[in-house]
Amino acid sequence: MIRRVCGWFLLPLFLTFLCGLVLAQSDDQAKFQAHLQAGEFGLAKKIATEQKTPASADALLAELAVAQGKSGSRRGSLATTYDIQSDRVRSNLANQLRQQNLGGGVQADFDSLIELITSTIAPSTWADVGGAG
Repeated sequence: MIRRVCGWFLLPLFLTFLCGLVLAQSDDQAKFQAHLQAGEFGLAKKIATEQKTPASADALLAELAVAQGKSGSRRGSLATTYDIQSDRVRSNLANQLRQQNLGGGVQADFDSLIELITSTIAPSTWADVGGAG
């Protein structure tokens, strides 16, 4: 009888505690997303590192590193990657960042530059047009 009464008394307390944790995490998630979208990476990192579990901290840090990489902050992205505790998360993130940066470089257009030079500087003297070269 006493166990049943204590159980019914403790159950609401436990559920209140659980709801508080869930709400705190969702509030942190909302603040984290707002800081990311505003480009406030330092504040987002602070929220990520203050998470209760390493797994949730690592997930937020990985998301932060991707956002930093997309914004052009490669050093910030690498620094955030080093703060991730899980080797697996860090490895997956490194692969993702590598793929993100494989867009290819810009090729220089030397043909237009050569055309500009040969048409501007003594155009009749170039070998291409019958000049001495």
